[in-house]
Amino acid sequence: MYRPDLISTLLQRVREHSSDEKSPHLFGRVVTILLHVIKELSTARIQRSRTYLVAATPEILGTLGSYYFQIVSEWQSKASDETTPLFLLLASRSFLILRTLRRLIIAGYDFPNRDTNVAEFWKLTIAQMSQWGELISELRSHAEGSVLQLIRLHHLQLAKLHVNMAEQHSAAFALLPDTTQLVKSHWQQIKLYSSRYVGEQTDDGEGDKKESLFDLTSIEEKASLVGIQIIRACIKMAFMPVHTFHSRNEQEKTERAKAEGLMKQHLLTADFVQDLFTIAITRFMVLRNGDIALWSIDAEDWMTLQDTEDEDVTLSIRGCSERLVLDLMTHFKAFLINPMMSFLAAAAGQSTGFNLYVMYAYWS
Repeated sequence: MYRPDLISTLLQRVREHSSDEKSPHLFGRVVTILLHVIKELSTARIQRSRTYLVAATPEILGTLGSYYFQIVSEWQSKASDETTPLFLLLASRSFLILRTLRRLIIAGYDFPNRDTNVAEFWKLTIAQMSQWGELISELRSHAEGSVLQLIRLHHLQLAKLHVNMAEQHSAAFALLPDTTQLVKSHWQQIKLYSSRYVGEQTDDGEGDKKESLFDLTSIEEKASLVGIQIIRACIKMAFMPVHTFHSRNEQEKTERAKAEGLMKQHLLTADFVQDLFTIAITRFMVLRNGDIALWSIDAEDWMTLQDTEDEDVTLSIRGCSERLVLDLMTHFKAFLINPMMSFLAAAAGQSTGFNLYVMYAYWS
């Protein structure tokens, strides 16, 4: 049975333990309980449960949001120092808060773009993504793997917030501040990873080696995969808006029309679409040397794995890229057909084995 004062009580405990140096673990435990409460209320079948969550959402966002930015500011200043244990404590706290806020913002608002606190949080997190990218570049050569891993996990959690917003509150996503800049920022990160992706070997049994590197490459790949899902959601928003039978008020209709226009006119420009198309085909759909090696060991198992990943595009960056290319060819065929034919002609004119693998990407 849900207690109406439960969330207020938990927030009071959060405030009490935020500066408790004797038992620093208690802060994380209280936030974890709050996260599970939000999960239960957001998925409950009884409408009254969600009503409780919606009523408490502004207070939760105000309390946890202020602690989140305060903690992130602290660990960003310590990331390059030798105080790794303190960094790990602070970064673990902010990561847990971010997970909680992601659930809260998606489930606690019907129209997130209309809330000024959500809009402010959105703008600040976009700025954080840029700062974290610079911080990772600075620390990559000398920082401990656990430090880089936690920063990458923060970035991945923000990407999940963005894709959840794009898929579940599409109009709000488009109308929140600096969304076009946000999507292009994700795309720049995807492009940076794509150059490394082509040269990576797939897992050939050296799992222990990967674990020793804290699986940073896997986190980067997941973030890139989520970024491609965000772009696909934007294309769907612009060309395949969701139609419902329930009546909408005029404000909602206006917001949806404005969101569709923003995606078409300011994001999905000819140059941006061309860049999406080229990178997806020449980087993410190419068979890598590791793929060929695995195929030569057991072709049937490799094909089964590819089919499984293709069925669920949330599992495979190659499968998601294939869907992206299909989306682009469906809605931008007029100016993509010539580049596609050029790719095919260039691949067909080459005779080396590597270029045959490239040609497979063009034809797949």
